Amino acid sequence: MLTIKQVGDFRKAIAWAEASQKQLPFSLSQGINKTAFEVREGLNKGTISAFDKPVRFTQKAFLVTKSTKRKLKASIYAQDKKGKDRARYLRFGVKGGRRPQKGFERYFQGVANDGSIPANSYFVPGPRVKLNASGNVSLATLKRIDKGLSGNKRGGFFIGTPRNNNLPAGIYRRSREQLHPYFFATTDKPSYRGRFPLEKIGETIVNRRFIKYTQAFLDKNIKAQLAGR
Repeated sequence: MLTIKQVGDFRKAIAWAEASQKQLPFSLSQGINKTAFEVREGLNKGTISAFDKPVRFTQKAFLVTKSTKRKLKASIYAQDKKGKDRARYLRFGVKGGRRPQKGFERYFQGVANDGSIPANSYFVPGPRVKLNASGNVSLATLKRIDKGLSGNKRGGFFIGTPRNNNLPAGIYRRSREQLHPYFFATTDKPSYRGRFPLEKIGETIVNRRFIKYTQAFLDKNIKAQLAGR
């Protein structure tokens, strides 16, 4: 902050103005980046209250592309890299709508079956499937089924519609002449309601922090430049 104690102390004023003009782009970039990383943290933490027991995959969804003094723009976004596509699922938590197939649903639909599995099916867990703490099918269960579908005689799994009964199409396990349902196939798309206030979280943090951070960086950078003269 500039203070002129005596009338005519213009050299100090001119030096401060020049330093301010030179340091402003860099200071703006620093303020943008610090705010952006705080927004990222706020969004990642926000998933905990917005979703029911979100896994770490969801809690670490958001990334930042940093600003530079030549490009005063930072982006906060959910990762959409193949195999780590958080954005695809978070989109429905923000706007609501019908969710796409999950990876294991697409995989099992492509496994050999009796032809009774409808296209674009969703697999609803049956009573034999244990869910993890986040309410999802465990990887161990999916691997066990996959192994059983691959011709393992001890597995006894198959995909299709059981004969001579009224059970729907799905994934079953044969054991001691009994059928145990693991998943039921359906074309009814699961729906989500929008419950993650992404924009509100971001706007609140930006309004509270950006000007404060930028001013602090600008004061620091001006003092550093003037001290180095």
